[in-house]
Amino acid sequence: MKPLIIIPAFNSHKYLEKLLGNIAEITDTPVLLIDDGSIPELDIGRHNNITLIRNDVNTGKGYSLLRG
Repeated sequence: MKPLIIIPAFNSHKYLEKLLGNIAEITDTPVLLIDDGSIPELDIGRHNNITLIRNDVNTGKGYSLLRG
């Protein structure tokens, strides 16, 4: 079994780039970012080891974690 970092996010545009950069510096573990209906939609930019999935509407942290 391989580890996976799951990050539920809602309207966290201000902090997301720094968080993803910090994670990339310390580990090569794959990241699953779940955009929980953010407006505008989150963008993972230049990061390679990240998979982004989106919920159409905000459904909450619990649902996003289960979906991950």
